[in-house]
Amino acid sequence: CFYTVLERYKLIPLTPHPYSTDEIRYEQRMKPFLGISLPELLSYQQFHASVTQPEESSLDLLEFAAASVAASKREFEALSKLDAQTARCEGKWCDEVWHKNAKEEVKSCIAAGIAIMTVKKAVEVAEATKAKELKLIVECLPSEKSYHDWWVLPKVLAVK
Repeated sequence: CFYTVLERYKLIPLTPHPYSTDEIRYEQRMKPFLGISLPELLSYQQFHASVTQPEESSLDLLEFAAASVAASKREFEALSKLDAQTARCEGKWCDEVWHKNAKEEVKSCIAAGIAIMTVKKAVEVAEATKAKELKLIVECLPSEKSYHDWWVLPKVLAVK
């Protein structure tokens, strides 16, 4: 939902694909799953509609994203408090990596929540002033500069 809003306002760069279309790339990605009959694969049009969610407002998408991130943060906090035996990561090295990983996920949730709230405030201002652009700078950082390698977040800065 967060990336959908960023894309709606053209705040994240899209990689140019001069020799293909979104529909062709979707079909190629889904080829390995064509042999599966149930559940049926989504058509490209259904997939596109479910990703872009044109019937939902940007504020509704950001509310959903914020609620999802808050729930994730609570769950990762609970995971980070598990002892080694409960987490099934017994052993000094395994336990240290487990807890470090869980704490990095909590940090990622906090960063995601801040980024979502920054975008939400900018969308509210844009809607109130009928502006078509958000006063934000969004920078996509490589995974090694994120709190966690698995959860890459863009850096969102408000411009005054």
